[in-house]
Amino acid sequence: MTAPPSNPVSSPSGSSTPPIVIRAIRADDKQALRDGTDRLSERSRYRRFLSPHSSLTPAELTYFTEVDHHEGIARFTALMFADN
Repeated sequence: MTAPPSNPVSSPSGSSTPPIVIRAIRADDKQALRDGTDRLSERSRYRRFLSPHSSLTPAELTYFTEVDHHEGIARFTALMFADN
């Protein structure tokens, strides 16, 4: 099944935050997901996974990013910068 399209979302008026895009996660998001998870504090990772957790394993990256969009769905949010 094909992933749903991206949905750009604007930041509130006057905000210095760049716009974001919310879209279905893709297999090629593995590194971005790993990098984002690695930047979380130990406490944040504990709260997200409900147990001590260091870095995502290859199996977890596959599970979280290779979603069929029929049995399961996952969203990915990214900041949109002018040079992207």
